[in-house]
Formats: sequence, structure tokens, C-alpha cells
Amino acid sequence: MSIGKDSGAATTCPEDGQPSGNKPNAGSNDATNQHHQQEKREAPENRENKSPGEGNGSSGDGNNRKDDNGEQSKNNASTQDLELLANQLLAIIESDEPNAAFKFREMLEKLDMPQRLQVLETKGTNISGNTVTPLEAILALPRSSHEHSTRNRFIGQLIEAAGNNRQIILSEIVLDIIHKLNQSDQQPQIGDFEKCCFTDYFIQLFLLHSNPVERIRNLLEKISDLAIKNEIINNAQSLTLPTSFLDTLKQFNQHSSFHELMCLSNELRIQNNYIAVNSFDDNALRVDKEEPADIIDAECTVCQEQFVRSSNMVIVKTPCNHLYHAGCLNQWLKKRKHDCSIRNCPSCRTELNALTKNLSEFNELLRKYDGCHSLAIAERAVEEWNKAKTSYETLYHFVQFCRHSSRASDDSQFVKLLRRILHPVTKAKIYHKGEANSATFSANNHRVVTASDDGTAKIYVYQSDGSWKEELTVRHDGPVKLASFSADSRRVLTGSDDGTAKIYVQKEDGSWQEEITIRHDGPINSASFSTDSSRALTASDDGTAKIHVQKEGGSWEEEVTINHDGLIHLASFSADGSHVVTADKDNLVKITGKSANGSWQVKLIVHHEGSVNSAIFSPDNRYVLTASNDGMAKIIGQKDDKLWEEEFTMGHISTDGPIASAAFSPDSRHVLTVGKDNLVKIVGKWADGSWLEKAIISHSDGINTATFSPDSRHVVTASYDKEAKIYGEKTDVLWEEEITIHHNHWVSSATFSPDSQHAVTSSYDGTAKIHSHKNDGSWEEGRTIRHTGWVASAIFSADGRFVMTFGVDGTAKINYLKGAIQFTIRHPFAIPSASFSADSRFVLTQSLLPVSDGPASIVKITELWKND
Repeated sequence: MSIGKDSGAATTCPEDGQPSGNKPNAGSNDATNQHHQQEKREAPENRENKSPGEGNGSSGDGNNRKDDNGEQSKNNASTQDLELLANQLLAIIESDEPNAAFKFREMLEKLDMPQRLQVLETKGTNISGNTVTPLEAILALPRSSHEHSTRNRFIGQLIEAAGNNRQIILSEIVLDIIHKLNQSDQQPQIGDFEKCCFTDYFIQLFLLHSNPVERIRNLLEKISDLAIKNEIINNAQSLTLPTSFLDTLKQFNQHSSFHELMCLSNELRIQNNYIAVNSFDDNALRVDKEEPADIIDAECTVCQEQFVRSSNMVIVKTPCNHLYHAGCLNQWLKKRKHDCSIRNCPSCRTELNALTKNLSEFNELLRKYDGCHSLAIAERAVEEWNKAKTSYETLYHFVQFCRHSSRASDDSQFVKLLRRILHPVTKAKIYHKGEANSATFSANNHRVVTASDDGTAKIYVYQSDGSWKEELTVRHDGPVKLASFSADSRRVLTGSDDGTAKIYVQKEDGSWQEEITIRHDGPINSASFSTDSSRALTASDDGTAKIHVQKEGGSWEEEVTINHDGLIHLASFSADGSHVVTADKDNLVKITGKSANGSWQVKLIVHHEGSVNSAIFSPDNRYVLTASNDGMAKIIGQKDDKLWEEEFTMGHISTDGPIASAAFSPDSRHVLTVGKDNLVKIVGKWADGSWLEKAIISHSDGINTATFSPDSRHVVTASYDKEAKIYGEKTDVLWEEEITIHHNHWVSSATFSPDSQHAVTSSYDGTAKIHSHKNDGSWEEGRTIRHTGWVASAIFSADGRFVMTFGVDGTAKINYLKGAIQFTIRHPFAIPSASFSADSRFVLTQSLLPVSDGPASIVKITELWKND
């Protein structure tokens, strides 16, 4: 940078007030041409990586400068004097004095203009012993969006001291800002003061150059935020002139670049969507980014200022579709309230009484958290939320406002923040005239299907306005025992005691259409889709299981019927859909698989001597596990030749214990069996492929549940002996007890959190207890959740943030896993079942209703947070 004598002759504007490119008078030609010569020698953007004093034929310390004729400047001070002055300026810059910036300017103003410019690029020695110029020292100060930061105060005084020579200093400032922004994502956004620096610089370029368009565009392209670009060109005021760039532009409409720059102005205004707080007749608000077409050249009726000229623009759209600045409308409504007048629209007098409170709260947050509305500000507002002063809706919309005001890279963090603002609201109540047998979310979280003894299955759908509405009622001639969605959420499969199963599909226009009715000669006991949604499996009391497949045209046809001699009560697909397992009441299990030619064949028949209680595939599709009242559990494996054979039999026979249930670990390496002999056995697979019993968990009374942790490293049991036990895998062959959890009554359930680091147990004593796994391997008791009746169950949300407990007292309590916040969902009677949606945003709870003419039931859909 060179800011010596030759730049000192430049003036802000030619004498007749006309920028170059019009027809300036003779007196302005010399100054203008001289400045053009200087800019030609070195355009500001070409100096971005140069230190002050480089590239202009001057020495690096800025001394011994020569003018255009090669003569030594008469005004140049001696090197010794300049270095002394530079050191004094550096000492002022590095001092902590509150008025240091003013001292800096006072010292500069004691010098004539050439000396001021020389000393700013003269290298001195700072407190740390580094060689640096005063200008470099100022630019090295930390950037801040706050107008009165130390750096901005020094820059302001520096520009004032530079007088008519400020253009070159401004160029160094704006290039430094851009360089730092592009260097790190941690830099603050361009604040109001820095916007004014850009505006001032662009005004100088416009006034002193005939074609500054390319230079201005190039600098703007280096700024990523459209709103900031728009502010700089259209709204921000110059630091030294009481005008914006747009205002200056309009005063000189004969300038050769006028039309190009007006196009640039309009481009930015159109690209920069504005933030609107939309209000509705029902008093609801919504914060959105809106297209700017309807605010170009429009003005706020209250302040009569054009919207596009407003800083940090927040616009309210009333239910009557009129636009106002949020602060202006708020003041208008407050005044009307104070005057005991009807609070109405300033334009059409539509009553706005209902809007007043929400707008007042929102405007208060804007005032309280004035400045850069960033993620950090939004997080602070959430942490400081005072529910007595600010409603949930207002806080939610303020966070959305910050989200729209911030950079797009912050969006995922804003989504997480919005999920922290909990405000449970009952969104729908689904009624049945009989007991509800199931209530299930679709995989995409946007639908719910219920099944009831009243012969109906009801589908509810989430609407774009946040409500839920009934979309379809599927009718059967008998109780509907089963209803589930396909994995793609487009189909529903219902199964009824009337011997039919029905598949409905949602068409492209949103309507539902029945695709097929599958008929059996007895009640349907099982109905499910394959994982890829292409097949449906039904099983019935008539001793048959049927597989239907969807053809290319969308129709369904029967692919195979699997026959048993007794009623089939268990049937399921393997995870890959290549096999099914069926079990009947005559103690037989059949594994049926698809052959290479596309046909289905029975691969193996497994015999038990008692009723089969479990028949399931392993998660990796390689094994089938059966458990029976004969006291035996069998592991059947698929070999490399695709044949199935029995690999291991584990028994509870010695203790005369029927096996009530059995399960695989998520990694398919272990199985557990729950016997009616009050024992849980854990069997694991060795490296050589053989299976070995690894642990026996013993209780003194019946066992309700036994469950693997998601990481397959732990098992938790729940027993009528008032205890729950957690066992952990210590070595490849050893599992050991890690904790026994005590309750004062039967333990009804026990399960792990999704990350396997927490366990929750529920009990008939009216409590649920949370325990957490510590780094040393021990378990530590945490919160105890209390109900006024026995707790039927306790479950974790899929994201692991919440624990929900529910039971006979008619309440479902939702607790933060980490924290003390609790919400309660109330029903008139006991809640036997409840579940979270896959995204943890919604909750289903079901209960009976008090009616005189027989059982009836209700299912509630509760939203925990908004997710716009």
C-alpha cells in the first residue's frame, strides 16, 4: 500500500459536485485524472496480500517516498522521526485506555496530511517486539459485529483523520474484512459499522471513477450473505456522509455506470428475501422468509419508511394482509391500548386485539437480544426462557427468526435447538367404540394407524399446518386385531377375526384405495409386510400362512400357501425377506425359503413336544430360534449350501421349566431364554461356530421380561421377586452380574436406552428407576419417577432424550433423561400402551373410556415440539 503525497491530492468529489463520467468542469479534471493514475498503478483488490508499503516503488518501511516525477517529497519527515511517531501510535493502539482511539486521532491531526499517510505505513516496534505499521496493528485487532469495539473505534478515527484520502485506507479495511471472513468460519458476520465502511468505500469508487461496476461486483462476490450485500448497497449509511450508496447513486443519474449499478441494486433487493412474521385469524404466528417482490417500493404505513431501506428488517403481515415493521406495529397497538381504543390495523382498521400480546412478547425478545441474531443468541434465549413472561410460541418464533437471519451452515444446529423447546400439545384424539388393540406410527412419522375390536382400523395423517386428521377408516366384519404400515409408509395391512386381511395403498392424489382382500377360513393371527414392502405374510387359525407378492402393475397375487395341521399363531419374515418362519399349536415350526427358480419351498420342519412360544429369525438372517413349553429352545442355522439344520439345543428341563420366550442379541452372537423356572439363560457363539451356555440369571419368582442392550453387551431382567438384574459380558465366555435393582413390588418392565448407557425399570410400587453405566463398569442410580398407581412400563425415545412411564393412574409421564423437566399426558383410565414416533417428536397413548354400553377406547397423538 502507498498512501503518500500523490494520493493526498485526491478529493472526495469534483468541485461542481459531479462524479467523473458526467461533464465535470475544468477545475475537477486534475484531481480526477490524478486519482485515476493512482488507481491504475494499483487497484485495491490487487493489493489484498501485500503489506503496507509494498508494490509502489517505496521501501517496506514507507519512508523516503518519491512523487510521480521521482523527486523526494518536501513534506517527508526523516526516517527517525517517522519511526518515533509510529512507535508512539503503536503504544496508543495497544493501550487499554478507554479514550485511546481519540488520542490516536489527536496525534495524527498534529501532522500534515502527507505525514499522516507516511506514518501509518511506517514500521515501528510493538510491545511484543514485532515490527508492524500502525495501520497493520489496527487491522490486527479482533473483528467484532459491535459498533463500538476497540478495532472499530480506531478505524472510525483513522478514517476521520484521513479526510479526503480515505478511499485507499477504506480499500485496505474492506479487503482485510473479506480476507478474515474467508479465512475462518469462526469470524463474526459483517456488522453495521463494517457495512458502513463498505458503503463509504463504494461511494468513493462511484464518485471518483467512471466505471466502478466490475470492482464493486468483485468485492460483493466475496461476501456470501445476500442480506449483508443488500444492506451495503441499498441501506447502510456512509461513515462520513449522511447518505446511503443507493441515495448517492440516484443523485447522479447521468453517471456512465448509473444503469448498471441500479440493476445491481435491484438484483440484491430481489435476491434478499425478507423475514416476515405472518399472523392469522386464529392468533397463530409463523416466521418465514418471503419473496421480496411485494415489498419493492412499498413502505410501512406507520413510519412511512420503505421496507427495503430498513435495517435488520422484520416485517409483520397481519391477518388482513397488510405489512408493517414489527416494532412500528407493536408501538401502534400499544398506543391504541393505552388510549383505550380498539387495537386495529393502521391501514384498514381490522381488529387486531388478539395479535397484541404475541407481537409485544416477540418485539421484547428482539429488543432484549438486539444485534446479531445468531445461533448463539438463539441458544441464549432458550437457556434464559422465562415462561411467565414469554410464551412457548413466541420463543419458538424468535428462534426461527434467528435461524432465518443466520447463515445456512447453522441450520442443522437450529433444528436441534428447536427440538429442545418442548411444549407438549394433544394434536388428535382417535375414538373407537371397542377396545383398541394396537396403535402404530408409520416409518416416516406422518401417519398413525389404530386397530380396534369395533371392526375398524383408522388412519390419521399429519397436515402441513401441524394438525392431524382422519384420512381413512378400514372396515371389517369382526374385531381388527392387527394393523401396520409398510416400510415405505405407503400401504397399510390389517388383519381381522373375520378371516380377512386387507391391503390399502395411498395413491398419488392422496386418496386411499383397497388393493386386495386376503381371505382365510379362520381369524387372522399374524399379518406383516416384508422389509422391502413387496410381500405380505398372513397366518390364520385355519392352519395356513399365505405369502402375497406385488406385481409390476401394482396388483397383488398369492405366491404360496404354507400348510400346518394346527392353527398358526406365529409367522414372520426374515430381515432380508428370503425366508419365513411359521409355528402352530401342534408344536411344529416350519422354515420356508425362496428357491433359485423363484418358488417357495419348506426348508426344515422343527419338532417340539409342547406349544411353541417363540419362533424368530436372527437379525443377520442366518439363524432361527424356537422356544417351547417342552422346556427346550433350539437354534437352527443356515449352512453355506443354503440348507438349514439344528445347531444347538438349550433346556430348562432339569428345573421343569417351560420356556416362555427367547430372543437374539442385536449382533446375532447371543440368545437368551426366559423360563418359567425363574431362570434366564444366555448362550453365545464361539469363534469356531459352536454355541455355549455362558450365564444363568436366577430370580426367586417369575420373570416378566429379559432384554439385550442395543450394543449386545448387557442383559436386563425384570421379575415378580421385586428385583431387576443387569448382567454384562466380561470376556468371550463370561457374563457377570453388575447390579441388582430393588423395588418394593413386582418389577413390570426393564429396558435399555438406545446408546446402552442407561436402563429404566418400572414397578407395581408406582415408581420407575433410571440407572446409568459409569466408566468403571458400575451402575449408578439416578432419577426415580413416581406415579400414584403401578407403572405398566417404561420406555426410552429413539433419540435417547426422553423416558416415558405409564400405568394404571391414567398418566403417561415424559421425562428428560438428563434434567428435571417432566410433562404429563392424562387419560381417564389406565394407560396399557404408549409409544414414541421414530423421530421422538410424537407420542401415542391409549386408554379405555368410561361408557355405559360396553368398552370404548381413545388413542391420543401428542406432539412434543414443533419441527417446521
